[in-house]
Amino acid sequence: MIQSAISFISEIGKKPVRVKKDLPGFVANRLQQALTREAVSLIEKGVVTAKDLDTIVTTSFALRLIFTGPIEQKDLNGIDTYVSVAKLVGPDLEDAKEPLALVKAMVAAGELGVKSGTGFYDWTGKSPIEIYNKKNKELLDLLAFLNKRQIDS
Repeated sequence: MIQSAISFISEIGKKPVRVKKDLPGFVANRLQQALTREAVSLIEKGVVTAKDLDTIVTTSFALRLIFTGPIEQKDLNGIDTYVSVAKLVGPDLEDAKEPLALVKAMVAAGELGVKSGTGFYDWTGKSPIEIYNKKNKELLDLLAFLNKRQIDS
């Protein structure tokens, strides 16, 4: 059963990974949740706007993450550097166990994102299908590029 799943995932161009322990949520979802929690906290505290936060991510460290995972990046930067930064930033990171007040208020107001026409961004008048299709095409094109790059290497 597991081998069938691994084969299928490989056939569709993805890289399967076998996790060693069962826990709530997928590993990728847990990492994304941690990033999103901190991102929403920064927006909620008025540190940065949603658009500016997304710009920071998509034009800086997200590009690195395409080629280097967060753990390999720590090896590249130096574990000592990681420890220094963690000591400086760690105590101030958001550690809420529940969704933050900002997103709870958005849900209560019906601001659910693309599906309601508004969220952190204004999606009014835009087709959700077109939005999702465009994002999916961008991701598939990137995946194809990365796969070709690996084959050519």
